[in-house]
Amino acid sequence: MISTLDATTDAGRISAAVKLARQIDLRLKATGYLTFRDVACEVRDGIAHLNGCLRSHHLKQIAQAVAIEVDGIRAVDNRIVVVPLGTQPR
Repeated sequence: MISTLDATTDAGRISAAVKLARQIDLRLKATGYLTFRDVACEVRDGIAHLNGCLRSHHLKQIAQAVAIEVDGIRAVDNRIVVVPLGTQPR
């Protein structure tokens, strides 16, 4: 059974994680790279988990750099797949 205190703490943690993910999303969009619209971000325990496909390793690294600069993010799990132009994602 989860106590009220535990449930409140969990709700606060989830709310903070959602806010951090939104901040990352907004900062990615603010870079001007339209392709970042295809990057999904989820935050758990201060770790930003990035998923999606981008066309270059350079863009993948920019996404990681943007995410790690958000206050409250202590690490980035960058699972973005690089799919060069002219190839299909698997």
